Amino acid sequence: MFAPHLALQLEELIADHVITKTVISLRPLKTEYQLSEFGQTLSPVINAMATWGTYYNQVAQQDVGYCNLQ
Repeated sequence: MFAPHLALQLEELIADHVITKTVISLRPLKTEYQLSEFGQTLSPVINAMATWGTYYNQVAQQDVGYCNLQ
């Protein structure tokens, strides 16, 4: 991902209270991002997407046509 685009996405997630940002040190700059308490409510969605991604990868490795997915 292009660095300015990533920075913009992170700032939007902070503004929406989905993640928090902590600056650990200034030199060298080290920043940590974490899911906020509100962001943690997305855990079921994130887990479902991870499950789907695993399934998708298995299907893709079998080279099965996507129209056959159930």
